[in-house]
Amino acid sequence: MPMSQTARCLRLSATDRAYIEIDLNNLEHNVRALKKAMPPKCKLMAVVKAQAYGHGAYEISTYLEKIGVRAFAVATIDEGIKLRQYGIRSEILILGYTSVYRASELKKFDLTQTLISYEYANALNKQGVMVKAHIKIDTGMHRLGIPSDAFSDVKKVFAMKNINVCGVFTHLCCSDNFLSQHKKYGRLVLLFKITVHSRRFKISF
Repeated sequence: MPMSQTARCLRLSATDRAYIEIDLNNLEHNVRALKKAMPPKCKLMAVVKAQAYGHGAYEISTYLEKIGVRAFAVATIDEGIKLRQYGIRSEILILGYTSVYRASELKKFDLTQTLISYEYANALNKQGVMVKAHIKIDTGMHRLGIPSDAFSDVKKVFAMKNINVCGVFTHLCCSDNFLSQHKKYGRLVLLFKITVHSRRFKISF
């Protein structure tokens, strides 16, 4: 199968015993199916952390951008920088922790940082570098994120001089308890909209 249809993500050498072969036609089909199922104004973000879950970050990311995907997510700042070095120009969200002392790199490579707590956001703001960010809300996973009942902390983040809030997200902790988590997240997003409108922040949810 020609390379335009297949990406061989692990290069073969004399000592390799196995390799991964990805059918890019199937990948494109999956992207189209997901986009079709999404609301009209919703944008697909491809999570390509850990070498696109072992499928090859370069091959998968560059092909996804080629077919119209305009947002990517990675685990670390170094993964984000790698995507930029691969030529990815779309939005890149870092899902995990980044040292606040690397704020200048976030700006240099136009990376969006997840705010994993109010304290972290405050420390990042104090670096004096304008950084794009998404606020993570803890709706029950209890790993990272500002607690869903700490709306006062969220309002403080919106007011930070060097934090440009571009989005909000959560990580649902239990698939069979979706309603409870959805209510928590939905209530907070509604409060965000009210706050954003009242303070005239240019942000969409």
